[in-house]
Formats: sequence, C-alpha cells, structure tokens
Amino acid sequence: MKGTLLICFISTLLINAAQAQTARLNISISNLKLPANVFIEDRTVSYADLKNSNTPIDLDSKGRGAVTIDVPQAKYVMLNVYPSNSYNGLDYRLFLSPGDNMDIKIDFKAEKSRVTISGAGSANNRPDFNGFTDVWPDNKHVRDKTPYTALNIFKKELTENNKIFGRYVMSSQYKDNGLSQGRPSDVFMKVTRYNLDYYLASKYFELKSATLDDTHFSGPWQNVQDSLFRTIKLNNDDALPAYNYQALLATFMEREWERLLRQQEKDPAAFYKQWYHTTDAKEGERLFNEERKNLLREKIINRYFSGKTAEHLYVELLKGNMRESNYKNIDVIFDHFKKKYPANPAVKWFRGPIADIAQKRKRTLTNKMVLLPGNGSKLNTVKEVAALFKGKTVFVDMWGTWCSPCREDIEKNTGALHAALKGKNVQFLYIANFDLKHAEEWKKLIAYYGLEGNHILANEALSKDIMAKTKSNGFPTYSIIRKDGTVVKAKSQYPLDSDVAVKELLDDAK
Repeated sequence: MKGTLLICFISTLLINAAQAQTARLNISISNLKLPANVFIEDRTVSYADLKNSNTPIDLDSKGRGAVTIDVPQAKYVMLNVYPSNSYNGLDYRLFLSPGDNMDIKIDFKAEKSRVTISGAGSANNRPDFNGFTDVWPDNKHVRDKTPYTALNIFKKELTENNKIFGRYVMSSQYKDNGLSQGRPSDVFMKVTRYNLDYYLASKYFELKSATLDDTHFSGPWQNVQDSLFRTIKLNNDDALPAYNYQALLATFMEREWERLLRQQEKDPAAFYKQWYHTTDAKEGERLFNEERKNLLREKIINRYFSGKTAEHLYVELLKGNMRESNYKNIDVIFDHFKKKYPANPAVKWFRGPIADIAQKRKRTLTNKMVLLPGNGSKLNTVKEVAALFKGKTVFVDMWGTWCSPCREDIEKNTGALHAALKGKNVQFLYIANFDLKHAEEWKKLIAYYGLEGNHILANEALSKDIMAKTKSNGFPTYSIIRKDGTVVKAKSQYPLDSDVAVKELLDDAK
C-alpha cells in the first residue's frame, strides 16, 4: 500500500513539473470572418523551441481553439489573429510564465477593448498594458547627416512606454479599479523593465547599422551609439527573456561580422593578428578564407559573450544555418557547443540533423548529374543554352552556392519536383551564378543535394543575359525553356510552390 501511494505521489510530482513548464491559452474569437490564421509568434526564442517560432492555433466553427506552449522560462510572445487573405487583424503581446492558464476572448466589434483575459497569468496581461508602442526604424533617417531626428523619435516612444508601464503597475495595486487580476509577477516586472532598458540601444543600433556607409561608423552616429552602449550591458544573462535585448544581440552579431569583413579588406594585418592570432599574412588569409562566415561568427560569440548569453547565441547560430541550409563547419560548431553546454536541450535536437548532414556530405557526383562541357562557362546567352535542349521542356533554376534562399528552396523542393516529373519529358537545368571561383564547392553541393539534371557554372555574361531576358533581378529565379525554344519566367518564384511549377511544366511538355 505504501509503495502504491509513493508511486502515485511521485507521478503527481512529475505531472505537476511537466505542467509547470507549459502555458495553456484558451482562445475564443467573435465577429471575425472564418477561416482565420491564428498563431503564436515566439519573439524570444526558447532553447527548447528550435524548429519553428510560430505555433498555429486551430479554431472550430465557433471561433474557439486552444494551445499548450512550452515555457521553460518566462517570455513574451505575440498572439496573431488575421482573416484569411487579409492583413487587417490583431497583433497582441502576451507575457507567458510556466503554469499560466488563460482564457482569452477577442471581439472584433467591441467598441473599446477587443481583448479580455482571465485566469492564471492574466495579471501580467491586462489589455491596458498593450498600449506599449514599438516604432520600427525608418530607413529614410539612414540618409540623415546626423542621427538626432531618429534618436528623438525613439526617445519619445521610450518615454511613453515608461509612462504606460508606470500606470500599469500603479493601477494593479488597487482592488477597486475594476481590474481584479491582481499584481503583476516579479518576473514580469523584471523582464519588462529590461525591455525598456534595451529599447533605445536596440532601435538605434538597428537603424544606424542599416547601411554600410562608413559615415555611420564615425562622428555623431558612432558617438551616440557609444553613449547608449555605456548605459547597458552587452552581455547580460538576466535580460535574455527581453525581446529588445535579443533583437540587439541579433543585430550586433550581424553588424559586427560585416564590420570585420570591412576591416579585413582595409587592414588585413591587424585583422589577422587580432582574430586569427598570426602575423603571417598568407596564413591569416588562408584561415580566413577557409570559411569566413560561421567560424568568424563563432569567434565573435566567444570574444564578446559568456554564460547563458553565449549559449543562446550558439543556438541561434546553429538554427540560422539549419534554416538557410548552410552547412559549412556546422558540425565543428555543434561539437564545440555540445562540449560547452551538454545539458542544453538543443544538443539532443541537433544531433540527428547534423548526423544526416554528415552522411549527405559523403555523396559524390553521379552520371545523372551532368556538368556541361567546360562546366558550361563558355555559354554566353540564353539562346545558346536553349539550343542545347531543342524540343524539350526545361526547368531552369538560377542559383548560387552563396545564396541562402537558393539553398533553402533546393533542399525543400528537389525531391518533390523530381518525383512528380519523373518520366514526363521534362529536363532540369541548374545554373550557378557568380560562382566561377567556387567550382569545387559547386560540385560538392550538387552531390550533397542530389541535383540530378544538367549543370552550368555561368560566366557573368550568361547570368546577365538570362536575368535580362526574364526581367529578373534576384536569386533564386526560376525560368522555363519551352519546347519551342522560348524562355519565360516561371509563374512561381521564391519561395517556390512545387505544385504550381509542376503544373506549368507539364502543360508545356504535353
């Protein structure tokens, strides 16, 4: 009997512990035309939530739905409610803590507040707090000679947000104000305070770094940044749940990497000495050129950050590369990550995908992957290319080894396209652009992605001609060489809809 009671007690503890790591949201929407797109957008990425930052919420015919979200630590998310094919909807900021269980009612015809919230966690989510404003940097201010117009706009918004926060805290202390949800939690107060503390630096740095114009890295633009950065900690584990802090980290990582690329061009000797610890110019250049993106970003993490902040940035670096299908040195970085942070949930999630990447890297070119004579680099016009495929329908993928969207679409769609068009008299032609110096990487990626079909390593003349003929200006670009030899831009472009592409190709191949 005692053993049974002990087992039941332990089971109860385990269930409660599991529930404490989640938040439950019960949604009820009225006066909105259904169907609607309803989802939670996680702007402060938790370590456990790596695959997708958006969690959909399915509604029944009466506009009701529910979702349980992993919340290993308190964080802000956005509840997005939009009618299908419309941008006229609702974005509502929510603060979630482990154990929350909220009922959220949204009335799109309400004269005052559209949203009412009750239940555990509602004290942190009263509608009067969503008066917080969030001005996005206006790129027209990038062209200003001085930063002060933009800075004053951000300061004004910060002042208003501080007032809203102050009123919210004060009003929650009184029971007779009709808002009986109680006092906001200490965690909510702390995270929201950090959001306010990092607001100005995050917004200003995002605007200032929106251009690579050197004038923004000296004079008044740089002076303002220096003054703002002196008032905050760049490495701050406590501030991680604050979305403004995470936005600052993301911008810093990107812009510091770009700054280092400029430094390498202008003063390679100093750059190699500081970042690769060598005074040998050739050795420094070799190390830098081995892989100038991921490994350099890892160096930035290790130079400026430590603790939970560095751990978070490692996860973001790995996530970003998985999302972009950029696998250069991802196994090396993952190995460093799992040794440093073996308890991080991301170690378990990444282990399988990275093992799969390692297997794909062992692939070699097959006789179904045809490199045109001379790698096709002597072809100068789309007319010359079309002449090679007389009477055939050809799907043309203009891509590049350096192009993240190109790699994403290739990885996502190659299998489906080839399966749907097998035996249908449709040829595949992959034209790599601005890759003449990356011939070996080009061949490796053809094998890695299993790109059966014809391949051209285009010269600049061919790239320009095809893009001009199809009135295209970005990569990837998809075109079709018709059986009659004419070349047209495909109906579906990035992100490619494989069903649309297959239909268009089959219509021509008949």
